[in-house]
Amino acid sequence: MSRLFLALEPDPATRQAIAEISAAARRAAGDLASALRWVAPENLHVTLHFLGDVDARAGDRVLAALGTPLAVAVVDVRLHELGTFPPAPPPRVLWVSLTPPAPLEAIHGALASRVTAAGLPVDPRPFSPHVTIARVRDRDRPRTRDLLARVQSVAIPGTHWHVDHATLFESDLSGPVPRYAALRRVALAAT
Repeated sequence: MSRLFLALEPDPATRQAIAEISAAARRAAGDLASALRWVAPENLHVTLHFLGDVDARAGDRVLAALGTPLAVAVVDVRLHELGTFPPAPPPRVLWVSLTPPAPLEAIHGALASRVTAAGLPVDPRPFSPHVTIARVRDRDRPRTRDLLARVQSVAIPGTHWHVDHATLFESDLSGPVPRYAALRRVALAAT
Protein backbone atom coordinates (compact mmCIF):
# COMPACT_ATOMS: atom_id res chain seq x y z
CA MET A 1 0.00 0.00 0.00
CA SER A 2 1.15 3.49 -0.84
CA ARG A 3 -0.31 6.74 0.45
CA LEU A 4 -0.74 8.90 -2.67
CA PHE A 5 -1.83 12.40 -3.58
CA LEU A 6 -1.76 14.64 -6.64
CA ALA A 7 -0.47 18.17 -6.14
CA LEU A 8 1.11 21.25 -7.60
CA GLU A 9 4.62 21.87 -6.32
CA PRO A 10 5.77 25.48 -6.11
CA ASP A 11 8.75 26.64 -8.11
CA PRO A 12 11.73 27.78 -5.96
CA ALA A 13 10.78 31.50 -5.94
CA THR A 14 7.18 30.73 -4.97
CA ARG A 15 8.28 28.23 -2.31
CA GLN A 16 10.56 30.90 -0.82
CA ALA A 17 7.78 33.52 -0.88
CA ILE A 18 5.38 31.13 0.87
CA ALA A 19 8.04 30.23 3.45
CA GLU A 20 8.48 33.95 4.17
CA ILE A 21 4.70 34.40 4.52
CA SER A 22 4.65 31.44 6.90
CA ALA A 23 7.48 32.92 9.01
CA ALA A 24 5.68 36.29 9.16
CA ALA A 25 2.41 34.55 10.12
CA ARG A 26 4.23 32.66 12.87
CA ARG A 27 5.55 35.95 14.28
CA ALA A 28 2.14 37.64 13.96
CA ALA A 29 0.42 34.71 15.72
CA GLY A 30 2.48 35.44 18.83
CA ASP A 31 1.71 33.02 21.64
CA LEU A 32 -0.66 31.08 19.35
CA ALA A 33 2.23 29.99 17.10
CA SER A 34 2.94 27.06 19.42
CA ALA A 35 -0.62 25.80 18.88
CA LEU A 36 0.14 25.14 15.23
CA ARG A 37 2.21 22.54 13.36
CA TRP A 38 3.97 24.60 10.69
CA VAL A 39 4.56 22.98 7.30
CA ALA A 40 8.24 22.66 6.38
CA PRO A 41 9.15 24.68 3.26
CA GLU A 42 10.11 21.54 1.33
CA ASN A 43 6.60 20.13 1.92
CA LEU A 44 4.60 23.12 0.65
CA HIS A 45 2.17 22.19 -2.13
CA VAL A 46 -1.38 22.58 -3.45
CA THR A 47 -3.26 19.32 -2.98
CA LEU A 48 -5.36 18.56 -6.05
CA HIS A 49 -6.57 15.07 -5.08
CA PHE A 50 -5.81 13.02 -1.98
CA LEU A 51 -5.97 9.37 -3.06
CA GLY A 52 -5.18 7.83 0.31
CA ASP A 53 -3.79 4.33 0.78
CA VAL A 54 -3.67 2.71 -2.64
CA ASP A 55 -2.68 -0.87 -3.42
CA ALA A 56 -0.04 -1.66 -6.07
CA ARG A 57 -2.57 -2.45 -8.83
CA ALA A 58 -4.51 0.78 -8.35
CA GLY A 59 -1.22 2.68 -8.10
CA ASP A 60 -0.13 1.25 -11.45
CA ARG A 61 -3.45 2.30 -13.01
CA VAL A 62 -3.00 5.86 -11.71
CA LEU A 63 0.57 5.99 -13.03
CA ALA A 64 -0.65 4.81 -16.43
CA ALA A 65 -3.46 7.40 -16.41
CA LEU A 66 -0.87 10.14 -15.90
CA GLY A 67 1.30 9.07 -18.82
CA THR A 68 0.24 11.80 -21.24
CA PRO A 69 0.03 15.59 -20.83
CA LEU A 70 -3.21 17.10 -19.54
CA ALA A 71 -5.26 19.02 -22.08
CA VAL A 72 -5.11 22.08 -19.86
CA ALA A 73 -3.13 25.21 -20.66
CA VAL A 74 -0.05 26.21 -18.72
CA VAL A 75 -1.05 29.01 -16.35
CA ASP A 76 0.43 31.78 -14.26
CA VAL A 77 -1.11 32.26 -10.83
CA ARG A 78 -0.16 34.44 -7.90
CA LEU A 79 -0.31 34.24 -4.14
CA HIS A 80 -3.47 35.96 -2.93
CA GLU A 81 -4.42 35.99 0.77
CA LEU A 82 -4.28 34.17 4.10
CA GLY A 83 -7.31 32.27 5.29
CA THR A 84 -8.45 29.43 7.50
CA PHE A 85 -10.53 26.27 7.25
CA PRO A 86 -13.17 26.16 8.41
CA PRO A 87 -14.03 29.81 7.78
CA ALA A 88 -15.77 30.10 11.17
CA PRO A 89 -13.53 29.79 14.24
CA PRO A 90 -11.91 27.84 15.69
CA PRO A 91 -9.67 27.04 12.72
CA ARG A 92 -8.03 23.74 11.77
CA VAL A 93 -5.81 24.97 8.92
CA LEU A 94 -4.04 28.22 8.01
CA TRP A 95 -3.48 28.65 4.26
CA VAL A 96 -2.42 30.94 1.44
CA SER A 97 -4.84 31.08 -1.48
CA LEU A 98 -3.98 31.40 -5.17
CA THR A 99 -5.59 33.49 -7.87
CA PRO A 100 -7.07 33.19 -10.44
CA PRO A 101 -8.72 29.95 -9.26
CA ALA A 102 -10.45 28.96 -12.54
CA PRO A 103 -7.31 27.60 -14.32
CA LEU A 104 -6.41 25.60 -11.22
CA GLU A 105 -9.95 24.23 -11.11
CA ALA A 106 -9.45 23.10 -14.72
CA ILE A 107 -6.31 21.17 -13.71
CA HIS A 108 -8.21 19.68 -10.77
CA GLY A 109 -11.06 18.59 -13.06
CA ALA A 110 -8.78 17.09 -15.72
CA LEU A 111 -6.99 15.04 -13.07
CA ALA A 112 -10.30 13.97 -11.51
CA SER A 113 -11.28 12.43 -14.85
CA ARG A 114 -8.03 10.48 -14.97
CA VAL A 115 -8.28 9.33 -11.36
CA THR A 116 -11.84 8.07 -11.79
CA ALA A 117 -10.89 6.39 -15.08
CA ALA A 118 -8.20 4.56 -13.08
CA GLY A 119 -10.96 3.29 -10.79
CA LEU A 120 -10.37 5.49 -7.75
CA PRO A 121 -12.87 7.88 -6.15
CA VAL A 122 -12.31 11.63 -5.88
CA ASP A 123 -13.45 13.94 -3.10
CA PRO A 124 -16.81 15.45 -4.14
CA ARG A 125 -16.29 18.65 -2.13
CA PRO A 126 -15.61 21.86 -4.08
CA PHE A 127 -11.94 22.50 -4.81
CA SER A 128 -10.40 25.55 -3.15
CA PRO A 129 -6.83 26.14 -4.40
CA HIS A 130 -4.54 26.85 -1.46
CA VAL A 131 -1.20 26.04 0.13
CA THR A 132 -1.50 24.88 3.73
CA ILE A 133 1.15 26.60 5.85
CA ALA A 134 0.06 25.34 9.29
CA ARG A 135 -2.38 22.99 11.01
CA VAL A 136 -3.87 23.73 14.41
CA ARG A 137 -3.28 21.02 17.00
CA ASP A 138 -6.66 19.57 18.00
CA ARG A 139 -6.09 20.16 21.71
CA ASP A 140 -5.32 23.85 21.04
CA ARG A 141 -8.23 24.68 18.73
CA PRO A 142 -10.35 26.46 21.39
CA ARG A 143 -7.60 29.02 22.09
CA THR A 144 -6.98 29.85 18.40
CA ARG A 145 -10.31 31.55 17.69
CA ASP A 146 -8.62 34.85 16.80
CA LEU A 147 -5.76 33.34 14.76
CA LEU A 148 -6.95 34.79 11.44
CA ALA A 149 -7.38 38.26 12.95
CA ARG A 150 -3.81 38.10 14.25
CA VAL A 151 -2.27 37.16 10.90
CA GLN A 152 -4.41 39.34 8.59
CA SER A 153 -1.76 42.05 8.56
CA VAL A 154 0.85 39.74 7.00
CA ALA A 155 1.79 41.10 3.58
CA ILE A 156 1.30 38.75 0.64
CA PRO A 157 3.81 39.47 -2.13
CA GLY A 158 2.56 39.48 -5.70
CA THR A 159 4.67 36.42 -6.49
CA HIS A 160 3.79 34.81 -9.83
CA TRP A 161 3.95 31.05 -10.13
CA HIS A 162 4.22 29.46 -13.59
CA VAL A 163 2.26 26.20 -13.28
CA ASP A 164 3.23 23.78 -16.04
CA HIS A 165 2.79 20.34 -14.42
CA ALA A 166 1.13 18.39 -11.64
CA THR A 167 2.84 15.69 -9.58
CA LEU A 168 1.80 12.36 -8.12
CA PHE A 169 3.41 12.06 -4.69
CA GLU A 170 3.80 9.22 -2.26
CA SER A 171 3.83 10.32 1.37
CA ASP A 172 5.78 8.69 4.17
CA LEU A 173 4.38 9.59 7.58
CA SER A 174 6.63 7.30 9.61
CA GLY A 175 9.01 10.02 10.83
CA PRO A 176 8.55 13.19 12.86
CA VAL A 177 8.02 15.20 9.63
CA PRO A 178 6.15 13.90 6.56
CA ARG A 179 8.33 13.10 3.56
CA TYR A 180 6.98 13.29 0.02
CA ALA A 181 8.49 11.46 -2.96
CA ALA A 182 7.53 12.49 -6.50
CA LEU A 183 6.44 9.40 -8.46
CA ARG A 184 5.33 11.00 -11.71
CA ARG A 185 4.99 14.47 -13.15
CA VAL A 186 2.31 15.10 -15.73
CA ALA A 187 2.79 18.12 -17.97
CA LEU A 188 0.13 20.64 -18.89
CA ALA A 189 -0.34 21.34 -22.57
CA ALA A 190 1.72 24.33 -23.67
CA THR A 191 -0.21 27.16 -25.31
